[in-house]
Amino acid sequence: MSDTNSTSDRPARRSGLAIATAWLLGAGIPLLAIVFGACLVKRNWEAAGPEYLMRYVFGERKTDPDLASKIRDAITRDWSLIAGYFLILLVCALIFYVIISQFSETGKKLSYAIIGAVAVLTGMDILENVLILWSLNPPHLPDSVQPPPRFWVVAPAAVATVKWCAAIVAVCAIPVAVFASARVIVSYISRLMRQRGRTRWWDRVLVPRPEAAPPSTTDPQADIESNWRRAYRSWSRGPAH
Repeated sequence: MSDTNSTSDRPARRSGLAIATAWLLGAGIPLLAIVFGACLVKRNWEAAGPEYLMRYVFGERKTDPDLASKIRDAITRDWSLIAGYFLILLVCALIFYVIISQFSETGKKLSYAIIGAVAVLTGMDILENVLILWSLNPPHLPDSVQPPPRFWVVAPAAVATVKWCAAIVAVCAIPVAVFASARVIVSYISRLMRQRGRTRWWDRVLVPRPEAAPPSTTDPQADIESNWRRAYRSWSRGPAH
């Protein structure tokens, strides 16, 4: 292949502005979303998960006159906590999906499972808070659909159990997103190094061999046309007398 064809086969270099814009949109915006979600989680983590709320969810109902007010305050902070971890886990799950779906069908299915777990975790957490608030002040329903008092004890605990089971899978969004992003960064650096060396990846695996010397025309074994020349000369001289 000639040097002209070799040069034309290489993709055109993108401008520095285009590369910076791609990195800003592809990495900057998700990173800002993750940082914002982390700030929400850090700010509301302790206030949204007091010990008495966990005991209340799983059936320990004390006759504390201030308990209802404390639980409402904790759930008010819990809404911000839910928004924070949902933002972190969803962005990480989408990063993993966008990257892994380009080269792995199994990884693509795994990303679906993680995104689904994030949705279940968030939905169950919201439902748990609603049930807790209703247990503090049960809604007035017709007698035909009015649940028994035991329902307000069992339902929040059952929903919380489903929530924590989904959280085991949903939290995996963070390490897999880190792994996928690291792979992209390493691939990008390797590509830059290849472009500087002007060597294609399929040429890097070849072992350099010394160039063979051209065959000598005086060696009949090396000259593949020597038999043809001898036959032609014999015919041109004519039959021997």
